[in-house]
Amino acid sequence: MVKETTLAVPLFIKERRKKLNISQEKLAERVGVTTATISNLETGRNGFTDKTLAAIAEALKCRPVDLLVPMGNDDKVDGEVAVKALLRKISGLPEDAINPLWRLISGYLEDAE
Repeated sequence: MVKETTLAVPLFIKERRKKLNISQEKLAERVGVTTATISNLETGRNGFTDKTLAAIAEALKCRPVDLLVPMGNDDKVDGEVAVKALLRKISGLPEDAINPLWRLISGYLEDAE
């Protein structure tokens, strides 16, 4: 059985758009869609195609893959959810190792502050 994964692309598009100080209207204009389309995409009411994702990435001056992860500061992975998602991408790392690794990493981060 394949586990269904929910991507946070709508959130990451909105985050990047706001960080670049681009309105939904301006992004819609650059992408060639309506403002309602951008709004529905950012709220998760509507999905997106590869073509739409590529056009949004171009309008936001990034690669489509950049819209699959949160920006954070200086485009670095930021926060527990993002770090755990990154750990899940490590080939062969069992799911039950994710939380202990997160605790280890967050402990180092706290010590560094």
